[in-house]
Formats: sequence, structure tokens, C-alpha cells
Amino acid sequence: MVTESLVPGSTTSETVHRPVRVGALSEAALFWGLVALIAFAPLPLGSNRPVWWSFLGVWVGLLFLVYAFLRWQARSNEFVPASKVLAIVIPFLLAIGWALLQIFPWMPDSVAHPLWMEAGDFLQGDLSSTISINPYETGTGVMRLLTYGAIFWIALQLGRDNALAQKGLRAIIVISLVYGAYGVIVHLGGWERILWFHKWAYEGYLASTFVNRNSYATYAGIGLICVAGLLLHDLGTVLRLKAASRTKVELTLEMLTGKSAYLVVTAVVLCTALLLSGSRAGVASTLLGVIVLILCCGYAKVIPRNHTWMFVTAAFVSAFLFLAVSGGSIIDRLSETEASGGGRTDIYRLTWEAINAAPVTGSGLGTFTDVYPIFRDSRLPPGPPWQDTHNTYLENALELGIPATLLLIVSIASMGELCLFGLIRRRRAKIFAAIGLSVLTLIAFHALVDFSMEIPAVTATFAFVMGIACAQSFSSRRRRKHRTQQQDDDSDAKLVSAMDAPPAPLPERSMPQPDEAPPPTVGNETPDPDPAPPPSHPTAR
Repeated sequence: MVTESLVPGSTTSETVHRPVRVGALSEAALFWGLVALIAFAPLPLGSNRPVWWSFLGVWVGLLFLVYAFLRWQARSNEFVPASKVLAIVIPFLLAIGWALLQIFPWMPDSVAHPLWMEAGDFLQGDLSSTISINPYETGTGVMRLLTYGAIFWIALQLGRDNALAQKGLRAIIVISLVYGAYGVIVHLGGWERILWFHKWAYEGYLASTFVNRNSYATYAGIGLICVAGLLLHDLGTVLRLKAASRTKVELTLEMLTGKSAYLVVTAVVLCTALLLSGSRAGVASTLLGVIVLILCCGYAKVIPRNHTWMFVTAAFVSAFLFLAVSGGSIIDRLSETEASGGGRTDIYRLTWEAINAAPVTGSGLGTFTDVYPIFRDSRLPPGPPWQDTHNTYLENALELGIPATLLLIVSIASMGELCLFGLIRRRRAKIFAAIGLSVLTLIAFHALVDFSMEIPAVTATFAFVMGIACAQSFSSRRRRKHRTQQQDDDSDAKLVSAMDAPPAPLPERSMPQPDEAPPPTVGNETPDPDPAPPPSHPTAR
């Protein structure tokens, strides 16, 4: 690559030879394509509409084809082999395989859902029996699961690069800030709108571009944990210095008002948005995730261990202060009984009865709305039909059956296990594993009382963050060893090539004649007895 001086009046130019690896550029393009998808997902109502989750599926499918092409061309082991994450991949694929089997036609009566037999008796005919009572919805559910799995896999592969992992984490922070700031501005401005639509649900609450405020609370919580992780990392760097307390305080203030100022601003915006959402479970699960983050950082010595409980106390005090500053209305909203929550006990009972109808085979992935009217009785409060169970574990057990649901839980729990091992075994960059464990805690806790994981934007963001966290939980020793071996192999190949090449002619030198005098010396300098010929053009090294 030739670069010329851009300084006015300069007549010199430099030729800079910088090898550019095409694979690195391709991986960067793939990475930013994935980041763009994560940034877009929350915009169209959390992508919780058929056209938008289908669009995400196509987008991820194209990215996965690019990844497969790069993997096919790769000469190194920069990619994470499946053998390293079998505990994550195998249960996930088995659960998807079972969901596909649920839409397989002509299943025996002993396996097919009992409703098909009842429908056949009512219609007085033979029906093509399947395990799923709605094969189309089950196929859609499989597509969505594959989309999330592909996002996790691509993030896992690209997240092995520490620089890309850091960029990915900061991208999540910036994206969360944008959606949080939009939500706060619209809410405080009194505009009851989602984009250009007038709100048809949760008026008076902040939901940003999501429809459900609880789903946005989960999304904001993920961003807040990422912000808190980087803030703790920066604070730990200062607190570990061997300096006077006054010096540490000055450096901390300088850092918070300097390079980490954007993290402080983002934390304030997300905390405000989270509280204005009025989601009790969202606030509680996020606070729990932050507490887990602080404890993990203390264990990993990201922050000094003797400061761990100080940060835990600061988290509780900050939450209380935000509640107080937000005003009594927010506290009333957090303490009031939600209209939607009044019948959750009954809906849990209904779901459990539906699970008992087919505890092993399930009714088919994505079929809760089809099963709900069959089991609804007079004990449920009147109103529109429920679209979700408000408990992801129960809903998955109803749709997939208990065994396949356990497989999904094992797959996600294995991500947490990998992050835990990274927190224990890694010597550097432990903050990624700590963030992964904290985000997983947030998601697992909130899934007990809500359905945020069924919103594509939330699950896509979760898969992206967990892919990076898991990638940075592996030991880097083997990677460094492989790079050294690869460099040795390249050196050997170059040496063999040089030995096989014909010898180059010796350069001609201008030797002084006997009657010529040697060149004069300046001061105490000694002339070079064998000066090298000047290069034909200037070269920058």
C-alpha cells in the first residue's frame, strides 16, 4: 500500500508495506453484519411480528452462509470447534430435532396428541395425526430457535478475538443507550406512541420500541449489566493501584468524568428507563443480575475483594435513590397489583393441566394459544385470551414436553457452566465471563414470571452476549501455542522455498582503485568499510 504525505508543501512520499489479511476483513464484515442485526431487532416492535422474525431468520441465514464460507477457507484453528461446546450444542439440537418430529405426519395414535383422535371422532374421518396440534406454528418456532442458535454460534466464533469481543460489548451498550434515550424522551414528553403507532397497551409506562413493558425491562437490564461490568472493570483498575486513598479518589473522579463518562450516562439513562417501565420483575431481576456481577468481579479480583460488599451496598443504595428521585408514582406502580397479574395463578394451574395431557410429547412448539381455549374454565377471570403463560419454563413444558424442555434448560445452563469455568480458570479478561453469568441470572429469574425470552429482540441480544461471554471463557494458551506452531511452519516453508530457489547474483560493489585515497573522516567517525548500496526508493519499516 502506497501512502503519500498529506502535509502541505511536502515533497516526500512513503511506501508502506502492510500485509492485509483478507480473512480478517471478512470476519470483521461478518461481525458488523451481526451487530447491525442486533441493533435492528428491537426497532420493529421487538421483532415480535411474523414478518420481522422471518426477516431476522433470513438475515441470520445469510450471515451463517458467510461464516460457513470463511470456515471452509480457513487454514488455522481460530474457530471454536463443536467438540468444545458439546454440552451446549447437543441438547439444543436434540430439542430442535424433537420439535421437528412433532410436525412429522402419520404418527401412531399412541404418540400423536389426543386432540387429533377427538377431532377425528367428531368429524367422523381419519386425520393425519401429528404430535403438534398446529404444525405451522411449530415449524415457525423451530425457525426462531435456529435463528437464536445461529446468532450464538457466530458470536461464539468471532468472540474469540478479544478486540471483537470488546467491540461487541460496547456495541450492546451504545444500542441500549439509543433505545433507552428514545424511550425516556417519548415517555417524559407525554407521547403515548411506539414509533408512529399510538399505544394500544401499557399506556403510562415506558416501553421504548417494544409493546410489552416487561420485555423492554429485560432488554434494558441486559444493557445495564454490560455497562456495570465495564464500569467495575475500570474502577477495579484504579482501586488496585498502590497509591494513597486521596490519589485513588482523584483518579476515580477523573475516570468517571473522562473516558468512562459515556458509561455513567448510559447507566443513568437505563436505570431511569427501567424504573419508568414499572416492571417489578424487571427491576428485581436486573438488581439480582447486578449483585451477581459484583460478586463475580470480587471473586475474579476484577475489583479488590475487600471492596465487594461496598459495591453491593452501593447497588442497593443506588436503586433506593433512583426510586426516591423518580417520585411516588413510580413506587406506587411497582407496588400495585397488576391487572394482568391477578390471574397468573389460575393460568399456571391451567398450563399444568395441559402439560398433564401430554407430559412427554407436548402439544407442539408455539401452540399455547391453540391449547389455551380448550382448557380454559370459569375459574379464570373474564377478558381477552391469554397469549402467553407468563412462565417460560411451564410454556415450554406444555409445548415441547418435559424431556425436551429439560434439554433446552441443560443447553442454556451449560453456557453458565462454561462462563463459571472461565471465571475460575482464565487469567485475563474475566469480565466477559462475569457479565455472561449475570445476564444469564437476569434471564433465568425473569423467565419465572414473564415471557421476555419469547420476544425475538430480547433473545437475539441474549444469544449475542452469551456467545461473546462463552468465547472469552476458553483458555487462550492453546490458541497462542497454535499460532506459534503456525508461524514456525510458515518459517520452515519459506526456508525450504529459499533453499530450492537458484542463488541470486552477488551485487556489484564499487571497489577503490589502488591510486584512490580513502574517503575522509569527520571528527572521530570511522567510515563504513563496506557501505550498503542506497535503496532505489525510500522504504518505511
